[in-house]
Amino acid sequence: MDRWGFAAALLAGLLAAGCSSTPSESPGPSASASKACTISGYPTTNEAFPVDLSKSGLTCAPALEILRAYLALPDDGKHGNTKAYDVEGWFCLSPTAASSEDTNTVTACTKGNQELVVRPQPST
Repeated sequence: MDRWGFAAALLAGLLAAGCSSTPSESPGPSASASKACTISGYPTTNEAFPVDLSKSGLTCAPALEILRAYLALPDDGKHGNTKAYDVEGWFCLSPTAASSEDTNTVTACTKGNQELVVRPQPST
C-alpha cells in the first residue's frame, strides 16, 4: 500500500475506532503519561493540545520529539493537503479540517501498529 492509501486507511481506522477526546484509561505505563502529555505552540493556532500515547508505546518526551520534528517540516504543498511525512520511522499526517473533526484528531503518527495522536482540546 502506498503512503496515500495508508493515510486514507489510518483516517478510516480512526473513524471506525470511535476515538474519544479523553486519553485512554487503560492500565500500563503509557496510560499515566498520556494524561499528562501536551504539545504547546501548535503551528497556525499557537494552542496546546493533549497527546494520546495510549497506543504508542512511548513516554511523553520522545513523543514530543517526533511531533516537533514533524511540525517543523514545511507545509509546502508537495506532501498533500494532510502534510504527510515520514519522521524518525513514523508516518505522520494532519487530517483536513473535516476529517480532523470526524476523527477527533489534530495530527496522527503511526509506526507499525503503534499510534501517536494529538487530540483537540475537549470542549468545556
